[in-house]
This record gives sequence, structure tokens and C-alpha cells, in this order.
Amino acid sequence: MKVIGISGSPIAEGNTDTAVRAVLDGARANGAEVEFVRLYDLELAPCDACDACTAGGGCVIPDDATDLMARMKDADAFVFGTPVYWYHVSGVFKNFADRTYASYHHKDFAGKRVAALMVQHSLGAEEAVALFNHWCEDEQCTLVEAVTINTASRPDATAGDAGLLARLRRLGERL
Repeated sequence: MKVIGISGSPIAEGNTDTAVRAVLDGARANGAEVEFVRLYDLELAPCDACDACTAGGGCVIPDDATDLMARMKDADAFVFGTPVYWYHVSGVFKNFADRTYASYHHKDFAGKRVAALMVQHSLGAEEAVALFNHWCEDEQCTLVEAVTINTASRPDATAGDAGLLARLRRLGERL
């Protein structure tokens, strides 16, 4: 089994990265091969609505998304993590979600299992959860669990919460 964890946070090794890595740790402990990806480390252009992807093949924009989508196609499960900014996923995560439009048309991710992690100050994650629910339905994936993490803007909130980390590891084991 292969699990790819994708973080949409601009803060390296912050709460979102820590949460995604905890789920990956659980998957690894259960025998999975894991990969961690930070979207902010990639060249990732927004979708330009050209619709070339609907005719066959994938997205025609030449950037790092092409390789990431190919690796995702070969994976069995995804862990998506995003901070909640203005009541939704981060901008780079939204760009990434838009770029999966080609997979929607070709059902490249059908049957995959998904864990979605929303890291918020104290509120606003509902719209982000809705995005993941719709994305999984459209992509014909199974949303195993959507977890909302409240940090009160503390940079170490996730790393310092042993109960949360244990819960996230168990989620990874279930993937």
C-alpha cells in the first residue's frame, strides 16, 4: 500500500505538516510506503480552464503538478492537510484541488481512501470539510475521516497534543 500526504501550509513543520506526518506515521507502522509532499515546495500553477484535460490524458500545464498527479494515481490513499484561511482551504491547496479536474473526468483516483485534516485557529473549517466531501464524491474516493484541529494559533499545538497525535496515527493505520 502507498499513501501520499499532501500539506497545503506555507509553514514548514508547523501544525499542518505535523498532523499530516502523524497520519503517515500510522500508515507506515501498518506497513504502508509513505510520501510527504509540501505544495509550497512545488511549482504549481492555477488551472487555466483550457479543458484540454477532458479530451484525454492529463493536465497540459507544464509544472510539478503533472508528476504529483502521476504519483497519486499509483497511490492507494491520500492524506490532505490544509490550514483554514478565511473559512476555507489555503490558496495553494485550492489551486491543487482545481488541478485535479483532469482526474475527475477520467476517474484516475476512483477507489482511493482519503483522510482530510483542517487546521484552524478556532473556527471556519466547515467549508473546507465540504470541499473534501464534494471532492471525494466527485473523484469516487472514500473519505475515511475529516479531522478539524483547533490550534488557537499556537505554533506547537499539534506537536504538543499527545492525544491528538495518537488519534492521527490511528487514522493512518485505518487508511
